[in-house]
Order: sequence, then C-alpha cells, then structure tokens
Amino acid sequence: MPAGKRPDRYSYVRQMPEPIDLGVSGILRGEMNMDQAGDALIVVMLRTCNGRLTCAEALKHREYVMTKLPRSA
Repeated sequence: MPAGKRPDRYSYVRQMPEPIDLGVSGILRGEMNMDQAGDALIVVMLRTCNGRLTCAEALKHREYVMTKLPRSA
C-alpha cells in the first residue's frame, strides 16, 4: 500500500523536499486554507490511485511502523 508523506513542519519540507508528496505547512503560515489543502490532497490521492508512485516508492524508501495492539483489540 502506498504511503504518502504530508508533514506539517515547514522546516522539514525545506530540509528534505524530495520525499514529500504534499506539503500543507502553508496552512500554519496562512498561505493556504483548509479547502485548498483538501483539494490538493484529493489531487494527490487520485494520482496515486491511478498508478503514480508516491515519493517514498519512487525513492525506494522502505519505512514502516509496527503497531502492537493490546490483547483486548
């Protein structure tokens, strides 16, 4: 399953722009509103659903998170 990266910290986006699929830190700086960010996210999701590789896939990043669920889950 493709993993898209959408950091909210502008400093991270500036330092490492290559693995970022969608930067929405403009919301925090007042350069983008929630509607614009939502529209941009939909565009990225549609492109990914239609076969475009995410940045992580294109760069062959193999990051994952192991989640340990409690026994009651």
